[in-house]
Amino acid sequence: MTRAKRMVLVVFAVSLTACTTPTRAPNANGREAHVDSRTHPVYEPRAVKSSPPTLEPAGCDGDEFDFQTHGPIEFLDYLVAAASDGSNSDRTVSYSIYGTHRGWIHGSDLADLVALFDSTTPCLSVSMTTSSFMSMELSTVGHEAAFLVAGFRADVEETGYGGYPPSLESVRANLDKDELRAWCVAYLEDLGDAERGLTTA
Repeated sequence: MTRAKRMVLVVFAVSLTACTTPTRAPNANGREAHVDSRTHPVYEPRAVKSSPPTLEPAGCDGDEFDFQTHGPIEFLDYLVAAASDGSNSDRTVSYSIYGTHRGWIHGSDLADLVALFDSTTPCLSVSMTTSSFMSMELSTVGHEAAFLVAGFRADVEETGYGGYPPSLESVRANLDKDELRAWCVAYLEDLGDAERGLTTA
């Protein structure tokens, strides 16, 4: 291994460690947040779109939500709470994410996410910091749950180079929930996890 490659690995390890201090706190519903194996790499937004992917480590500055110790359901709770927060005087309607999160969403999250597809509860939408589009309207939990599933699928189907967010803005993502639901069923059946309660109906 060359000295340059060793330096890249050391820098990545240090940056990832700085982002992964475990915490335990209640989420928006008062449930205790999970502190489990959510540790995952975060890459520069442009890295996954390059050919071949460069997979450059991204910094973790600026993210109020702790992706390293909290899961996607807790993220949805966060988006709902932020949308209804009385101190949101500037009427923020979107949460900006820096970097592409690979391996953050787990297969075990799919059933819970699909169960929320029909939710019309208002919440913040999601955009990458590299997006130049500014949403003027809130999203819904159902739409954001589908966007999370789309991110998981991108991670799985793009040889591990996909991740969350799967595109620049959730609000402009064309999401076919029936198709995503069917994909989840097929994916879990392939893993032998058809007992998770998902159906295409």
